[in-house]
Amino acid sequence: MPVFPSFPNPFHPGKVLALSLALLISGNVRSTAQYAFTPAAPQWHPPEILNWSPATDPNAPYNRSVVPLATRFTAPTAEANPALNALWNVNPHARPDEARVQVITTFNTIPVASPSGFRTVRLCAPNMWQYTDDMVFWGGSDRDTKTILTPTAHTIDAAHRNGVRIYGKIFYGWNGSPDDAALQRIRDLLVKSGNTFPVADKLIEAAVYYGFDGWFINQENYQTNATDAQNMRDFIQYFRTKAASLGASHLRFIWYDAMAENGSRSFQNAFTTSNDGYMKTPGGDLVAHEMFLNFWWYNNASALSNSRAHALGQGISPYDLYAGIWTENIRTLGKTPDPNGANNLDITWDYLFPEGQPHHTSVGIYGGETPFYKGTSPSSVNTQEEIYWSGPNSDPTNTAVTAGLPNWNGFAHYIPANSAITTLPFVTNFNAGQGTLYNINGETAMTGNWTNLSVQDLLPTWRWIVTTTGTKSITPSLDYSEAYYG
Repeated sequence: MPVFPSFPNPFHPGKVLALSLALLISGNVRSTAQYAFTPAAPQWHPPEILNWSPATDPNAPYNRSVVPLATRFTAPTAEANPALNALWNVNPHARPDEARVQVITTFNTIPVASPSGFRTVRLCAPNMWQYTDDMVFWGGSDRDTKTILTPTAHTIDAAHRNGVRIYGKIFYGWNGSPDDAALQRIRDLLVKSGNTFPVADKLIEAAVYYGFDGWFINQENYQTNATDAQNMRDFIQYFRTKAASLGASHLRFIWYDAMAENGSRSFQNAFTTSNDGYMKTPGGDLVAHEMFLNFWWYNNASALSNSRAHALGQGISPYDLYAGIWTENIRTLGKTPDPNGANNLDITWDYLFPEGQPHHTSVGIYGGETPFYKGTSPSSVNTQEEIYWSGPNSDPTNTAVTAGLPNWNGFAHYIPANSAITTLPFVTNFNAGQGTLYNINGETAMTGNWTNLSVQDLLPTWRWIVTTTGTKSITPSLDYSEAYYG
C-alpha cells in the first residue's frame, strides 16, 4: 500500500485518527504527517450503494465535510437600491438577481480522489468562486468509472465556505451501439420497493452524511423507453418529497437535457414540451429543481427566449434553467486555442444575455476546469481564471473584448459577483488552497507541492480592480511561493 504525505488540515481534525505519523528532520522540514492509506471519495453502481452505510464504511469519516453552506451577499438591482448597486455591481452590463451560474468541473489529475487533496500543484483548485452559484463535481481522478460519484470533502469545504452549492454526479454516458449493462444500471437506479425508491433513499442518506447539496443526473443511453422516462420522473419527484420529509429540503436534483419524456435520447437545447415534465408534472407537482440545457442553442436565435417564455408559462423560474456552454471545447475538440483564454467558442452571447434586457435563462458551464488546463503552474492557472471570470483585462470593471479574445468578455460582464464576505473586519491569509510550502506562524512546517482546498481562505471578491488618477503601476497577484500562515 503506497504512502501519501499530507499536511496540516484544521478543517478535518477527525482525519488524524487514521494518520500514520512520521517525523522527518531534514533541513527546514520539521515534520510531515503521512497517510498510511488514502481514503478515496466513494463511487457506486446503483446496487452497490444499497449496501453502503457510513456505520460500516471505514473511509466514510474522512470523506465527510463539516463546513456549512455560507450565506452570501448579492448585488441589489438599481431599482431596489441605487446606492448599493453602484457599489457592488461594478460592471454596467451585469444584471443582478437574474441569471445564475452552474459549473460542471472535473478534477481528474491525480490517481485517487483524495478527501484532502494531494501532494501536487497539478490539481484543479478553483479560487474565484464569486461568480458561481452551483458546482457539479464531475470527477476526482482517472478511477471514477462508476455511475454514482460523490464530491471530495476538501472540495465541498471550499465550495461551502464561499456559499456555493456542490453536487454529486449520476452519469450514463453516450452510446452509439447497444450498452445493455448501462441500460440495466439505469433500471437498477429506478427499482421500486412498494412505494419507495431504495436507491433514492440512499442518495439522500449519502448527501446528508457527506455534507453536499444533491445530485446532477446525465442520462444519455439511447435504449431507454417511455416507461423508463416515467420511472425517472417518479424517482426524482420521490427524492424531492422524501428529502423534504426528512428535514433535508435543501437537497436538490438537477436534470440534464438528454432523455426526452418519451424515453428517446433527444437533446432539446431548450425548455420544451418534450422535457418540461422533468421540472413539473401536468398536475403541477414539482420534479427536478433545475435543468441543464444542452449546448446547441448557439445557432438558434429563439431557443432561449422561447425557453424563458415556456418556463414562465409553467410557473417555473427561467433562472432554474441553465443554458449549457462547453468551454472544454477549447481543448477537446481539436480547435487551436489562443494562449490567453477562451476565445474559440462560437457562442452567440446575445441569445442568452440580450444587452439591456432580462437574461433569458441562467448559464451552465461544462468545463469549469478550463483555466487549469490553460495554465501550467498555479500562477499561470490563476491568470487564466481571472481572464475566464473577470474578462480579458482581468478587471471586472473593464470587460471589453481584446484583439486576442474577440468573443470573450468574461462572466463578470453579465453576472455580478456574489461573496461570502458579509462581515467586517475581513481578514484573509490569501491561502489559495495550494502552494510549494506550508507555513504556520511564519515557520515552515512542510516543503513541497501540495493542494488542499480545505485550507483555502476566503479571497478578495473583485479581481482585480485598481483605481488611480494616474497610470496604473500596480498589478495585484497571488503569491504561491511564500506565505506567513498557510
